[in-house]
Amino acid sequence: MSGLYQLYDASPEECFKELGDTIDGLKAQVAELVRRSELLENLVDGVVKSLATRPVAAPPPTSWTYDVRLPNLYFKDVFEPEIGPGFAKRWVSGTGILKTSLRLPRNVQYDFAIQVVDFPLPEYEETFYIQVDGRRYNWLKTENRKFQTIILEDPSATELDFEVGVIVSPQTAEKNVSFSFSEIQIRKHP
Repeated sequence: MSGLYQLYDASPEECFKELGDTIDGLKAQVAELVRRSELLENLVDGVVKSLATRPVAAPPPTSWTYDVRLPNLYFKDVFEPEIGPGFAKRWVSGTGILKTSLRLPRNVQYDFAIQVVDFPLPEYEETFYIQVDGRRYNWLKTENRKFQTIILEDPSATELDFEVGVIVSPQTAEKNVSFSFSEIQIRKHP
């Protein structure tokens, strides 16, 4: 500051010019700070908006349907579909077992239904069963070979492992098929 007093004593015009240049420099710095502050504010606003509108993960599916006309990605021991006018079916091999694992949340109950088309022997229909996660369930409804039950929740399970089948006896073991089905539906119980 004492330099300005000396400059003023020497030449007041030069002193005011120096003060004007300093003030112009300060104005430029303030303008740059304002510009950077606005950029930072816009950046923060953008981040906040992006976090607020981040897509929420979709809830896991709570239903599954398999129609035998679709490609078989789930089951071993099944034959290619037979499709005709007004019907479609897949035969299960002579093992009598149709099983798979599905990634369905297990904290809910499910309605399970399978539409069986044919049994090659009447005794197979009488032994038709369902087992989920190693536990047997009773069929709650069987109408026109549509077998239905409710699967209880099991929050400790990570998947829904189900098996449907018939009990193949040694007398009928020579059969190369055990039953045919057209559709399986698993839906969250209301």
